[in-house]
Amino acid sequence: MIDAPNPFAQRQGIRDAGLFYGRAELTRVILELAASGQSCAVRGERRIGKTSFLAYVRDPRVLAAHGLDASRTACVEIDFLAFGSATPNEVWREILDALYHVVDEAPLTQRIDRVRASDPITFAEVRRVLNALTMAAWRLVILCDELEWAVQNPALDLSFFGALRSLASGQGVVFITASRYGLLELDRAGGGDARREILASPFFNIFAERDIGAFEAHEVAALLAGQLEGTQVRFDASDIDVIERSGGRHPYFVQLLAYHLYDAHRAGIDDPLQRAAWARGRATPEAAKVFQNFWSHSSDRERGVLEVLATGSSLVDGQALAELERRALVRRHHDHATVFSDLFSAWIVARE
Repeated sequence: MIDAPNPFAQRQGIRDAGLFYGRAELTRVILELAASGQSCAVRGERRIGKTSFLAYVRDPRVLAAHGLDASRTACVEIDFLAFGSATPNEVWREILDALYHVVDEAPLTQRIDRVRASDPITFAEVRRVLNALTMAAWRLVILCDELEWAVQNPALDLSFFGALRSLASGQGVVFITASRYGLLELDRAGGGDARREILASPFFNIFAERDIGAFEAHEVAALLAGQLEGTQVRFDASDIDVIERSGGRHPYFVQLLAYHLYDAHRAGIDDPLQRAAWARGRATPEAAKVFQNFWSHSSDRERGVLEVLATGSSLVDGQALAELERRALVRRHHDHATVFSDLFSAWIVARE
């Protein structure tokens, strides 16, 4: 029996860049655009790794590797889900608090400290601080996680988003946002239409949008090899098949299946079929919670496609299929499409 910690135990967002795998092309594109002053919006399904990606691209080593001077780049991260009812004053304070701890030049930190001691903090004061940073050759990157919840927050009105827009145009601030929905669909988080007027703000027109989807095969292989390095376990072809069929190259489910397969090896289960049954059986309850979330955030048309694919048919609504593929819930093969995970297929069939 193998007695060692399971290297696949990570379930939450990855904060250590050394534990982050994949997304090389997305990272290159986003940071090249950011280096040129272009704001970017990353869109992806729940548990696909958006929060981890934001943490990764702010790492000084990653910034430096992609042409940004990490010593003169101040990254500020705002989780708008955690700030679900924040006022503009609280958002400005969060930005200034973060800058105070990042910028290490006394005249600037003293200026930041004076403004963050104000109550309320005015946008004019924030703008002057950021102008001082720009004049001192600092670049500010604001990473906004769960951007849809900023749109749903009634305390953040058109003037607030107009202020953000002016920071990008006047102070050279770069925004990198992450959300489940595209920029013109952000109101869907609250059921639609309630805040459509907010999406008319020019702020939402400054972004280059990119999707963050499933891993490529080589990214899955790199994750598994990297996590297993230094352990006594090696996954064989049958284990990889379980991860491929049930994990579907979705980072969260790859990690989940690998966790339970590692435990099966640790328990001394040598038979591949028994290991597969062990892993799938233990992964199912945890996976079901995420599957329910996928389902509840799918349209009726998308659910219809998923139901058809789960039963093995391929005659489906092409537009809905394309959206499901973008969301990494469907995988397209040469001449047909399937639900990304056989566990998800089984869950869909069982719920009918």
